[in-house]
Amino acid sequence: MELSLCLLLAWFLVYLVILKGLQSSCKVWVTAGTQVFFIFGIGFGSVVTLGSYNKFSHNFFRRIYSVYC
Repeated sequence: MELSLCLLLAWFLVYLVILKGLQSSCKVWVTAGTQVFFIFGIGFGSVVTLGSYNKFSHNFFRRIYSVYC
């Protein structure tokens, strides 16, 4: 029981530190989030493009297994 309370207190402190940091540098976090979604969009677009070269019934599990195993 004591360990659970200690863990709960630790997570509460982490939450407070993150909350204070977010409030003080909100613009930086918004800019970083924008960059993450921009990069994700570029990466996802290339996956869709490469996937369009395969047939619909292509067995990609076999291909993954042959590449990684």
